[in-house]
Amino acid sequence: MSNEMNGRNEADADDAEIAELLQKVGTRIEPSAQMMEQVQAAVHAEWREVVVARQRRRTFVWAVAASVCALAVGAAIVVRVADQQGESIATLQRSDGEIFLASDGAHWARMSAGQRIAVGDSIRSDARAALQLDSGLAVRLDRGTAFKVTADDRLVLNVGALYVDAAPGVTSDSLAIETHAGVVRHLGTQYQVRTRIDGIDVSVREGRVMIENSKSSNIATAGERLEISMQGSVQRGRISPADEEWRWASEAAPTFAIENTSLAVFLHWIARETGRTLVYASPRAESIAGSEILHGSIDGLAPDVALAAVLATTPLRRDETNPEVIEISFATPIDSSSQARPTP
Repeated sequence: MSNEMNGRNEADADDAEIAELLQKVGTRIEPSAQMMEQVQAAVHAEWREVVVARQRRRTFVWAVAASVCALAVGAAIVVRVADQQGESIATLQRSDGEIFLASDGAHWARMSAGQRIAVGDSIRSDARAALQLDSGLAVRLDRGTAFKVTADDRLVLNVGALYVDAAPGVTSDSLAIETHAGVVRHLGTQYQVRTRIDGIDVSVREGRVMIENSKSSNIATAGERLEISMQGSVQRGRISPADEEWRWASEAAPTFAIENTSLAVFLHWIARETGRTLVYASPRAESIAGSEILHGSIDGLAPDVALAAVLATTPLRRDETNPEVIEISFATPIDSSSQARPTP
């Protein structure tokens, strides 16, 4: 009880001293408006410096984190490529002239059909050629093309044109083609990439592709042609799957083995190679195509020449009224009343 009383007496004494001091000091002088503005400005400037310093620290932390991530990804890619160096990933199927390979980028040797291609190899083609990747994808080269294999799913196209084809049933869609105007990533089935001095042209026959560069990312779908400059500008246009621009790729295709193959399978291959729609004039014509077994060889023949030569040995023919359609009917009009229908 005595302790509590002592505490109250000390508090009362403090209050008395404070009151006496305030009386001696007198009324508080209010600062001028100019002084208030100066103080506020000084406080605001100090606050801004603190905020900027925090932002710099935060930016620095994010930059360091991003750099660490980039270094980690880059290191992973370098390790992956190093692990794949010298690993065979493709086979030269055919060429209509000279095609050369250099494992060290300097000593070029002429290639022959059946020769294997490995990660790290550089290819230079004076001819049209067809490659088969182990992933299941097919790649064709136009004349005057040069590229390097930098990974099992990455090609660096220096000049010329590459045509990529994923046949029906091929599940692999992992392929990137690097160019001086961006990276073309495989998302579809048939497309070509052609270099220009100031950029690239990407044409899509089936499916779709993605083109990425430092400026943007663009998707091209079937029937589209994109012109992409080195500055990143993009111009879109249309291209028919049967356009003459695809002819070189069809001529570079591996020879189709017709021996003991049905006419229907051959016709489907021809339609896909030429970008045309396959149509049967009647169910009977489709049935005959499925049961007709072929023999012989079409080696060295262009697709259209091969089509005419093969049909000449069967009771069927092609109606050439529409150049973008392969309509198959009987050589004699025994089913002229039947309605034509496309194949599924």
